[in-house]
Amino acid sequence: MALYAPLGTEVDALELARLLSSARTVYPRAVPGSHRLAFARCSPRELVRGALGAREAPASALAVELGTVDCVVLPGIGFSATGYRLGRGGGFYDATLAGMPAARRVGLAFEVQVLDRIPYEPHDARLDALVTESRTLLFPAPT
Repeated sequence: MALYAPLGTEVDALELARLLSSARTVYPRAVPGSHRLAFARCSPRELVRGALGAREAPASALAVELGTVDCVVLPGIGFSATGYRLGRGGGFYDATLAGMPAARRVGLAFEVQVLDRIPYEPHDARLDALVTESRTLLFPAPT
């Protein structure tokens, strides 16, 4: 499972790390020169400030193949009740998830961040689920 370290007021996904085996958790890091993320195995205390300001897996952490990540927990500024997320505008998660079709996509949000609609484009990755402090929304794949 891929987790993230929160930026600003994002839900703290690192709380999940306490519940999961560290052998199964990976964290993103920006790939220099691209708008993609790589994932690497490390503990939350090993995360370092990356070039984009977020805490990420250090360069020394063991990278994993994207296809081995079964679930990606995603941050966001806003989320729609139909399964889309509004990130910080870099497109890193969307570009990376395009190469991870089998990975489940789970957004973490505060209920106040859930809106009826948010703008999205065809390349934006849709969530499989959204979890807030008061509910869980499941989004079946379009048929």
